[in-house]
Amino acid sequence: MVTPASLALVLIAFPPAKRPTAVGIWGAVGSLAGAIAPVLGSLINRALHWRGIFFINIPFVLVALIAGRRVMRDSRDPSITKLPDLLGAVLVTGGVGLIVYGIIESSSWGVASVKFTLVLAGAAILIAFFFVRCRIVDDPVLDVGLLGERFFAVANLSAVLYTFSFFGIFLINVRFFFHVWRYSEYSAGIALTPIPVTASLAGVFSGRFVRRLGTRPSALLSAVSLGGGLMLMVILTGHRAAYWTHAAVPMTLIGFGVGSAIAVLNTSATIHLPPGRFSMGSAFI
Repeated sequence: MVTPASLALVLIAFPPAKRPTAVGIWGAVGSLAGAIAPVLGSLINRALHWRGIFFINIPFVLVALIAGRRVMRDSRDPSITKLPDLLGAVLVTGGVGLIVYGIIESSSWGVASVKFTLVLAGAAILIAFFFVRCRIVDDPVLDVGLLGERFFAVANLSAVLYTFSFFGIFLINVRFFFHVWRYSEYSAGIALTPIPVTASLAGVFSGRFVRRLGTRPSALLSAVSLGGGLMLMVILTGHRAAYWTHAAVPMTLIGFGVGSAIAVLNTSATIHLPPGRFSMGSAFI
């Protein structure tokens, strides 16, 4: 809920010509938080307990509530007078919850077990009913009609592929540093910082690239950087730990590709939407 709402507030606060730059900075802030989170999380886990990680959000939420009421402009569709479909919200929450539950329990059940298969089948059924309901009710949780717009559908498909790649990189690299190179939890968190740090820097400047080059060349640049970094990571890394010569440069390229992609994809998906649909469009991404 926070991500689409925050992006919608950013979009409505700036004129169309400045929105790519604003979206880039918005993504840069998120990437910078990603740089701090692994290190801070490992320190909290070692000093306190893993449950202590959740308390770190409290001061940030308080600051956001106080500052937000003073400086943020509202973004809403005046044609919508009712709350979104409650049953649709229950369906999608249940479907996503079953997927998460199945993934968590897959290590003990086994991915070929009957339980795992039934849980994923149940998730697929709930999500399928959710999309059907979004098409037939007047106040859907997601306006699936937006997917009929080519620019919006292509941007969202690209965002899905980038998201799989981005989170896959984090998962694989953490396990690689921890199990293969025998890094500690703290060292593994430090080793990941080139990706979010570079992503935050790229996010600041990527808006200018979009304004000058357009979305297609900017998206191509992001894809080449991300793909090139992944290829170098596969070619260079081995069983012997050699972080600065074999891992740092590929992860820097990956971070640049991810950071620039955030601005390109969010701008491509929302630039042609009316202001009242910014929140709905951002929710898809």
